[in-house]
Amino acid sequence: MQVSLEKFIFGTLITAALLPINVSAAPVNTLGKLPWQGGISAKVSQTLHTDGLGKSAFDIALPAGTPVLAPVDSTVVWSCIAKGTTDHHAIMLQQANSDRKYTLFHVQGNSSNIYKNRNFRAGEQIGVVAADMPKDRNCAVSYGVHLHFGLPTQNEVVDGVSFTKTSPALNTVLTSSNGTATSPQPPQATTFQSPVSKLSVSVPSVDLTIQAKKVSGQKVYWRMYRTAVGNLPARYWQGEQVASSNSLTLPDLDGSGDTLKGVNYYTVASLSPIPKEDVAKMRTSCFASTGGTQLCDRASR
Repeated sequence: MQVSLEKFIFGTLITAALLPINVSAAPVNTLGKLPWQGGISAKVSQTLHTDGLGKSAFDIALPAGTPVLAPVDSTVVWSCIAKGTTDHHAIMLQQANSDRKYTLFHVQGNSSNIYKNRNFRAGEQIGVVAADMPKDRNCAVSYGVHLHFGLPTQNEVVDGVSFTKTSPALNTVLTSSNGTATSPQPPQATTFQSPVSKLSVSVPSVDLTIQAKKVSGQKVYWRMYRTAVGNLPARYWQGEQVASSNSLTLPDLDGSGDTLKGVNYYTVASLSPIPKEDVAKMRTSCFASTGGTQLCDRASR
């Protein structure tokens, strides 16, 4: 993702100029719950401003260590770790079943839990409010401990609170109800039923399609491996996604950049977390040998 450095003002006290909008005429959008642990109250420390990813954002003066939760079912589409830190993230997520995106900056979390294509259910913990204050204009800049919350539009209702050009006002106290009640989820299966998997490699991407009985609603984990090629080291990728039907396509597993011609890519899919060493075994099939717990594929272009 190319981001204009001139716009990168994550967490600063600078308010970008905004185009006037007619809030009363704009449709009302909803984005679930406030993105921190339910029952915790905090003040708005900066009103509407534009962040470096173009989102209409508010800063919330939450203390370090406050659990940061997904406001809605979401998928990570981009993240970075601020220079000089090991776990201070800026994250962009996309709301499930829509093209609406929102941002959360100054989130401390393990990179094994925050990565592209990682899915979070509403109320699931992403990380905690970071205690450090990096000055990385390519990722995150902070002059005080807080959570930066960027919204899809300038007219959103979150947890019953209207976020517009004029509200909430500075120092307004907001109380989250996130995580206080969750919808029951179907029990996670451990084996695939009558599965078919296909890995395909094109110039821009590696895509994996899985079809199986009763996989809808299940969380599917995946890992991908490519051996070292020339001066390029071996690479590993991983992710997870909840299937919305009995057919699931996992697109662009390799992220940005073109794939390598004539090089094999290996994948493992499972309904349980996959050990890193499993994908490095470079298997072309594994359903029977694993008792139905894994699907293995190989493909190249």
